[in-house]
Amino acid sequence: MNVLVVDDVELTRMMLVKGLKNIGITSIFEAEDGVDAMRIFKDKDIDVIFSDWKMPRMDGIELAKKVREMTDDCPVIMITAENTKGSVIDAIRAGVSDYLIKPFDPATLREKLTKWTKVEAGN
Repeated sequence: MNVLVVDDVELTRMMLVKGLKNIGITSIFEAEDGVDAMRIFKDKDIDVIFSDWKMPRMDGIELAKKVREMTDDCPVIMITAENTKGSVIDAIRAGVSDYLIKPFDPATLREKLTKWTKVEAGN
């Protein structure tokens, strides 16, 4: 399984990568923003994307829209502190599959990954 982690904050990316490795995911790609993420997405066979909402150059909503122009098969899970009704509606319209609310714990990360992929919760 190939996972793409997109966040402009290196510490957040590191936490996500560590959490994914603890679940048993070893093929993890990292991007600092949506522009870099799209380059990776076009080049690699990505199975799921965890993306921050607010980033420079291209934010998570724009990234989700661009991914949806290419495929409906790759879940896009938004990492955000945003959870207002308006922001949720905007994200759904853009093609976001789910949310991972900051701060998150390893169990929640595992739950989201299991929900949208074939990864078993016990792995």
